[in-house]
Amino acid sequence: MVPFLLGRARGLAVGMGSIPLPNGMHVKLGAAGGAFIVSLLAGHTGRIGKFRLFVPPAAKNLARELGLMLFLAGVGTTAGAQLVHILGQKGLVQPDMFYETLQEGDHLLLCSDGLWEMVPSDSRIVELIGSAANPSQACQALVKAAKEGGGDDNIGIVIVKVS
Repeated sequence: MVPFLLGRARGLAVGMGSIPLPNGMHVKLGAAGGAFIVSLLAGHTGRIGKFRLFVPPAAKNLARELGLMLFLAGVGTTAGAQLVHILGQKGLVQPDMFYETLQEGDHLLLCSDGLWEMVPSDSRIVELIGSAANPSQACQALVKAAKEGGGDDNIGIVIVKVS
């Protein structure tokens, strides 16, 4: 319990601190962002102070994947499109790009292969999202469907409802 409390305290301290940016602005990660950063570092180093940690590889992979998904969602579509464009110029990826006009009530889904390989039917995914009362319940329903389809780890999902 002590390592958890030490990690949480460090996470809160990191989240409350101000990070200066080159343009003179400052950014705060907040309690959740600070705890997330500290948990990633603790999982990577395997220790908090004198305490040793064991984080299963599947949990490390999931944390990394969720962190990447949240980062990409946070930087916005413009930065993501520029990254894909640069990778495409180098011949590293062949992106499928399209543009959609979003309307109130639409949902955006960002997911790992743990979902789309275990629930390969787009219509089933749309049905589960549409029948949920909110994005959180939709995520829970999709994780359940992926597990029922044979998934046992690495099911990363972010759903955004346009309002």
